[in-house]
Amino acid sequence: MNIEGQEYVFIRGSDLERDGMFLELYLDRDPNGRPLAECFYSDADGSMTLTVFESSTPEAALVWLKKEGVRWLPPEDRSA
Repeated sequence: MNIEGQEYVFIRGSDLERDGMFLELYLDRDPNGRPLAECFYSDADGSMTLTVFESSTPEAALVWLKKEGVRWLPPEDRSA
């Protein structure tokens, strides 16, 4: 996703220790490869949290990460 002239990507994964799933936000082709922020979904209580690791991350990128977290992280309700 291009935001303010920068290309951002996210990586989805699971975290067994924290009992949940996450999306980590990165600058595409960042040589340092450090996450800028994380959206975490807790399987234990169903909560979603956004943690910012780099304060200079644009608000628009954080909004996009949270939106994608809602889309990709909670398990699908298959009871319907």
